[in-house]
Formats: sequence, C-alpha cells, structure tokens
Amino acid sequence: MTEIVIHLDTPIEEKSLFEQSEFQQSFEKPLEDNSLVLKASNTNYTGNLNVFYPSGEKYASYNYADGKQEGGQTTYFKNGNLHTSLSIINGNYDGKYIIYYEDGKPKMISEFDLGQKKESKNYYENGQLIDEAIYKNEGKVVEGIVYYKNGFVKSSYSFNESKKEGFFKNYFENENKILESEGKMIKKNLFTSHKDGLWKYYHKNGNIKEEGQWGVGGRHGKQNIKMGLWKIYDEAGGFIEEHEYNNLGNRIK
Repeated sequence: MTEIVIHLDTPIEEKSLFEQSEFQQSFEKPLEDNSLVLKASNTNYTGNLNVFYPSGEKYASYNYADGKQEGGQTTYFKNGNLHTSLSIINGNYDGKYIIYYEDGKPKMISEFDLGQKKESKNYYENGQLIDEAIYKNEGKVVEGIVYYKNGFVKSSYSFNESKKEGFFKNYFENENKILESEGKMIKKNLFTSHKDGLWKYYHKNGNIKEEGQWGVGGRHGKQNIKMGLWKIYDEAGGFIEEHEYNNLGNRIK
C-alpha cells in the first residue's frame, strides 16, 4: 500500500497540517469536500499518511481511500501514548472513538454505528466517570448520568433533542443517592439551558423543602426567574411560608 511520510516543520498548535511545507509539497490543499489530492498526478490519494513531530516522534497515522479518510485513524502524544483513536467508514464514525489523557488513561469514549452516536462516557484524570449517556431513537432522546469526583451520582436526566427539553434529577453528594431537586430544563442552544415549569427541592431527609415555577420573563426574556407561587417547608414537612412572584421575577407577596 502507498505510504507518504510528512515531518512537521512547526508544532501542530502553531500551524495546521495543511500549512506544513512537506504536506504542501505532496498534496493540494483540501477542497470544500476535504478530498486529499496528490500534486504529482492530480488524483485522489489512497494509502497511509504518517505524520511526525519536528523532533521525530510520531504525531499521527491516517488512512485514505480515494481521497477520503477511511478505516483506522490515530494521533499520538510526544511520549508515544495515543491521543485519539477512531475509525471512519464511508465518511462516518464507526465503532469506538477514544480520546486519551497523556498518561494513557481514557478521557472520552464514544460508540458509533455508521455515524449514529450510541453512547458516550467522559472521565476524570483519576479514571472516575464524569458522565455517561445513551442515545436512543436515532439520537433524538438522550439518557444520562453525571457523577461527583468521588463516584457518587450527581444528577440523572432524560433529554428529548427534538423538543429541546428534558427532565433532570439532582442529588446530594452521598452514597445513598438522596434527591436534592428535580424539574424540567429547556435547551436554548449548544451551550446554554434554563429551568422551566415546576421544580421541587428537598431536605436531606427526603421531605420537600421548596417548590415553585421557574420561567423566562421580562422585556428581554431573562432566564431562570421565579414566577407565580413558591412554597417553603421545614425538615419535618411542615409548611413555613409562601411567596408570589410576577413575570419579571419580582416578589410581590
């Protein structure tokens, strides 16, 4: 099988692979479809592309078929440990996609089936799970668990990507998985979400502590504001008091 070797002339953090001198000597800059084209023959490349750090250590090993990445793809830290490991089939991730910490421990493991993500797990550097998720109904529904660093469950959720909403349960940091709060969340975009509707908060003995409605209100659509009637209870379950809020989040009673 054809093999082309490229030695980076600068660290990859400073200059992309496409900007490296040896890459430009062998290949055309990838077009919009990211096809890798040989300069000498103006044909799509099929074979291995092995890339090395300026200091000589292996940086990556890519496999191509007719100009596209195909099969196993790996990148490495300077110490020789794997940085990423994945497989591409017909342009789709397939099988395990793993990102590692520099000491060789997994940082993220995702499972794909011809481009469809099935599950994912993220890890702290000590090997403890940060979170894990299962993707159902072609990824439209995500069910997951988030953990504290000591391994106790921090929260669990079921999220509907089509409706951009999900139901969350949060837990106190202890081994008994005692519920701290629960309610609905709305996803605004990739990075932000807000509470919506009825939320309940609990004392550590399991009795309800506080309950009320969260919403979006005000002239500029401020998120996570208290609205309507909120009730507060003591640890024994006895009613203490209640407060009322307008649609601006201001307490009126």
